[in-house]
Amino acid sequence: MLLPDWLHRTLHLPYLLKVRRQGSGRTIVFLHGIASFKEIWEPVIDELSQQYRCVSIDLLGHGASPKPTHISYDPANHLRSIRWTLFWKGIWRKPIVVGHSMGALLATHWASAYPRE
Repeated sequence: MLLPDWLHRTLHLPYLLKVRRQGSGRTIVFLHGIASFKEIWEPVIDELSQQYRCVSIDLLGHGASPKPTHISYDPANHLRSIRWTLFWKGIWRKPIVVGHSMGALLATHWASAYPRE
């Protein structure tokens, strides 16, 4: 077992997700749907990155992000990893969150769980 995986299993640390950032200004976080990946947002990001900092994320188990087998892929685990990743990437201000399909479900959970964000 690799050390990072051991740390996640033992200390229950959230996973760092694969992120693409483009542009500057107020942050918009894009969350894709199930069976998809962050590149689905590229046409939208190409337009909006002229005025906003656009951040697209490969959610847990998708694209280039970790695919752990010992966790449940519930909204709480996704949100922990999303928020942990944004923190480590230096994105601390209140983002605009945009989601499609499962990403919209996660955005709704985020708004409900962290209303000040």
